[in-house]
Amino acid sequence: MRVWWMALVVATLVGCGDDHPVNPDAPIDSPDGPAGETVTEMVGPSGGMVELPGLQLMIPPGALTSDQTIAITKTAAPAPSGYTAASAIYHLAPEGLVFTQNVTVTLELASVASHTRVFWSKIGGPGFDDRGGTISGSSITAANTHFSDVFAGLLPVELAITPATTDFGTVGVATTSPGTVFTVENFGAQETGTLAATISGSGASAFAITQTTCTTLGTDESCATTIVCSPATVGQKAATLTVGDGTDMVSAVLDCNATSGPGGIIVSPSSNAFGNTVVGVSSTDTTFTITNPGGTATGTFTLAKSGNDHAHFTISQDSCSGASLAPSASCSFAVRFSPTGAGAKAAQITASATPGGTAAVVVTGVGIAPAQLSVTPSFLDFGSVGAGTVSSTQAFVVRNTGEIATQALDVTRTGASQFVVTSDTCSAVVLAPNGTCSLQIRFEPTTVGSFAASFVIADSASASTTLSVVGAGLKIEGIIATPSSIAFG
Repeated sequence: MRVWWMALVVATLVGCGDDHPVNPDAPIDSPDGPAGETVTEMVGPSGGMVELPGLQLMIPPGALTSDQTIAITKTAAPAPSGYTAASAIYHLAPEGLVFTQNVTVTLELASVASHTRVFWSKIGGPGFDDRGGTISGSSITAANTHFSDVFAGLLPVELAITPATTDFGTVGVATTSPGTVFTVENFGAQETGTLAATISGSGASAFAITQTTCTTLGTDESCATTIVCSPATVGQKAATLTVGDGTDMVSAVLDCNATSGPGGIIVSPSSNAFGNTVVGVSSTDTTFTITNPGGTATGTFTLAKSGNDHAHFTISQDSCSGASLAPSASCSFAVRFSPTGAGAKAAQITASATPGGTAAVVVTGVGIAPAQLSVTPSFLDFGSVGAGTVSSTQAFVVRNTGEIATQALDVTRTGASQFVVTSDTCSAVVLAPNGTCSLQIRFEPTTVGSFAASFVIADSASASTTLSVVGAGLKIEGIIATPSSIAFG
């Protein structure tokens, strides 16, 4: 039986695809039991179960043709380079044992992520096979047909692309289809290298990348690439969009039917960028026109929104849904951007009719945080101050923490007039994002007692913040001099 974790330290592993070198310095978190723990059990053709804290091995009937001594060892081995381990690494022996059907292992996870999978080392060579797995609670189960080393974790880089296939429908020669947005996500444990998007295949020249935000992706980040079909010759066009960094690559299938005429329905414009819009505020409407360039009437139209951000876009006017278009006739619909959260947003709106085909528009926008005010400190107790005297002056800093400028600010006091603003750089001022202004306030009690006041700093829109102050006026006792007079002669 090989001592595989020693081999990992002294060997350099070279491979491709799912093969990755091992980093001897990478720690592994373990959910159960000490490293080095071993369990041994005899299993025959009738099958059986072998368990060690953190791992359960199920050998079904018929997987073995003779009795075998099965050993499982929990190692202290480090994770392969770039992987994030979610379990300990276990050595299954005898090394290289091949079963006639799949055996399954269930691993307890130290941490659970939706793309955790099981990795099983290859027979007689470096690297690990990705065996996928089914997550249930805090464990994952996967199958294989040979014995080696096994652990659960995340790939260094794991890309996914949606949609996996797109039919651009019928597009006339020398015309351009609406764009289709492909979203690429990284579910791996590390940031990708520089991503490249390419189109290949016999019909590659009919497709073009019009826009991409894919540069690098951190864990759970996504980017978008927009593709159009713009054929130069008649015929069915097929190609493949590939996005990757050399470590991992994903692809989507592109199809387009190029005709000698204008093809099916046409929508104009094919896209619209709404730009920056304040969260909670709606943009102006953008109108899109659908035209039937054919010689026969279309079927009844339907409009559909798609994409992760489609809820931020509203079809505010629609004369197309439920209607059919005669030859050369047109209808229109309007779209409004109403972001409910900050950040870049994108969606696709597809019009379809049978006959008539489909046409889509891509809409984008950026939600930005409204002006938001904060004041520091927001509360101050001036303490006790003698009636008829004044306290020291205290400074209060007001900041705009939003992403747009405020309207002109106004400062309003409610409560005791004994709190006096001695300096004000906020009133009538417009604060840029992260801009500041200040108030200088002191306490001037004229009588004995407790006093409180609030100062509201706000603009004419929705930005507002409040500072509160309290203080107490104390009686100052008279001073008696003895003797009250003296004559020096």
